[in-house]
Amino acid sequence: MKNLNLLSQKVLSISSPSRIGKSFLINHEEEVMYFLRFSESLTHIELVKYNDLEVIAMWSNDEGNTDLDSLICGMYFSAYDQVICIAFHNGDIVIVNSSQQAELVGSIESKIQSMEWSPDEELVIFVTGNDTILVMTKDFDVITELPINVDEAGEAVSINVGWGKKETQFHGSVGKSAAQNKVEVSSFTLSPDDDSKPRISWIGDGSMFCCSIIDPNKGLRVIRVYNREGILQYTSEPVDKLEHVLSWRPSGNLIASSQKLANKHEIIFFEKNGLRHGEFSLRETYAHKIIEIMWNCDSTVLAIWMERNRSNDEHSTCVQLWNMNNYHWYLKHEIQSQSDVRITSVSWDPEKALRLHYTTTNEYHCLDFCWDVFGANTISDKNAASVAVIDGTSVNLTPFRVMNVPPPMFAFSVQLSNPASCVTFSSNNGGNDFAVLESNQQITLFEWSGALERPIKAPTSIGSIQIEDPKNDRGIMRQIIWFNRSVIFFLHSSKKLNHYDNLVAIYLTYDENGKAKCVSYENFNLKQNVLRLYFNPNNKELWFESIHGKILIAEIYMDRIDKFIENINYNKEEKIKVQNDIFIQFPEVCHWISSTRIGREERTEDVIIGLSENNKLYGNHMLISAECTSFFVHNTLLLFTTLSNVIKFLPLQVNLSDWEVANNLYNEADRKVERGSKIICAVYFDNFLILQMPRGNLETVHPRVL
Repeated sequence: MKNLNLLSQKVLSISSPSRIGKSFLINHEEEVMYFLRFSESLTHIELVKYNDLEVIAMWSNDEGNTDLDSLICGMYFSAYDQVICIAFHNGDIVIVNSSQQAELVGSIESKIQSMEWSPDEELVIFVTGNDTILVMTKDFDVITELPINVDEAGEAVSINVGWGKKETQFHGSVGKSAAQNKVEVSSFTLSPDDDSKPRISWIGDGSMFCCSIIDPNKGLRVIRVYNREGILQYTSEPVDKLEHVLSWRPSGNLIASSQKLANKHEIIFFEKNGLRHGEFSLRETYAHKIIEIMWNCDSTVLAIWMERNRSNDEHSTCVQLWNMNNYHWYLKHEIQSQSDVRITSVSWDPEKALRLHYTTTNEYHCLDFCWDVFGANTISDKNAASVAVIDGTSVNLTPFRVMNVPPPMFAFSVQLSNPASCVTFSSNNGGNDFAVLESNQQITLFEWSGALERPIKAPTSIGSIQIEDPKNDRGIMRQIIWFNRSVIFFLHSSKKLNHYDNLVAIYLTYDENGKAKCVSYENFNLKQNVLRLYFNPNNKELWFESIHGKILIAEIYMDRIDKFIENINYNKEEKIKVQNDIFIQFPEVCHWISSTRIGREERTEDVIIGLSENNKLYGNHMLISAECTSFFVHNTLLLFTTLSNVIKFLPLQVNLSDWEVANNLYNEADRKVERGSKIICAVYFDNFLILQMPRGNLETVHPRVL
């Protein structure tokens, strides 16, 4: 039930557009990026250090090549030795040390096709021009060199004595005849999109690696699995039109590649023994090809970098982020490039699981995501407790007040013209109306007045708004808030260097048919970079959290906004004011925040609840729990789950200091839950909550305290 929510985006301009290659590196300790480019005259290849665009090394381009990626076959930054290793296709291996001195450490006579370092940085693998695997130490001492294209299947292949053969297995509805069907391997061919280059990918623990290469003896692309010494262990089963992309899931259970058939394009998976193990189809309607695929470091998200050909003259690039839950693959986010720029490289961060780096022809982008539940949080008995799940162009909805539908199933689904990236629920109709931000920066509004009727009525669209770029700097939209029927807010990341985030207000009006249309935009400079935008619909408060954990509040003057909507020329008074005074400072940055009021009778106070990445739950500055995995603010309680597999309940009718005491005492209301359970929602003015298990199934729980 969770979605990828974009927390922040850092954008830096890079000079010399269209001359940057696919390879770029990040030094996390110094927060410095390195990339390769051609010099202005195309006579040299430059290694550039960003942010100051300092050229730290240079090599001559003797062949006069204009395609940088045809000259460079690998680039790696060693965090342990603080050196950069660059492999050239001509066979040269160059090391650039921390003193910015470049050294040619060796050359492979047969040239280099591919290079990949092991996760522990102790070994480096080369595919040579003679189609051999060359295993070397980090000091470039040769361990072994063996040919790739051999007839052997591998030393770890099991001996088959006939038990469990495909012919004896159950084949379901297709019947026994399926066992007699012979696969004509001789008819298998290469994909027309294959770039003919070999690929290498390591398992997360560094114990094995795999290589995808075209076998000239078979005329097919084959994946072979090797141990650390370069000894062949397994060979993949023959696959028609197997493509060049390759990524071994760090957890080790799946090797991902792709297969392009006549009527579908699939991401396919292999076990380490080379056997097929599942697939899912891409949902493309235009001609396209996959450039690369890659897993993030915790194996939860698969990124697919592709190129689309909408027409003969129009080409675009995008990155899709896929996640699997309950054996269903969800398209959770899509990053689309502008029509006049191309995505030139994509890489996951090796340390932060949900940080994605990519470059375009003239920019570097760093995106930080988090897993988030898009649910209705208006405290009302008319709130259907709906939760939205993004799956590409579909937004799947389940109103938990009236039904529990386990994913990947759902109660209702709304279809969009572009993939969704964010969903927000308004306070209208008891908190059931919602708005969807699409990947093309369009907002579509939905009314759901029949969420609690019998029978339940589906949501209806009440208009779409194509967002014009504020200040015309082609910024990025994220984290929309439907404040009320008249106002929508969102955060806008400026692409101009050293610019802070902006809060953008969209003022709405409605025609006689109830369709929404935009009256005007207004831009507010927040004078800092913001991580979170949070709206409490119960007291109409709009909160911000900066990237340093500071909480600020914005004052919204709705009477002035209403006057402005009625008369667009009325612009005398300030409609929105962001307070400069810090409300509270969290001890650390919290990726998930909420707000409530606690206290007895009239002596109440605002409390901001925050949950950090390392499972610390805060109430304002006070630590509530050091092992929290999820939380939810109910109308009478604060509920949270812990690493001890317990769900705890703290009352709101107490002072803030009482929470610290209550959490440390035994409470008979605490309830044991299944390992890894997390709260999806608790239904307001009712006695049950919804938990999701790690494998994806849902459970309805009725604690006595509710």
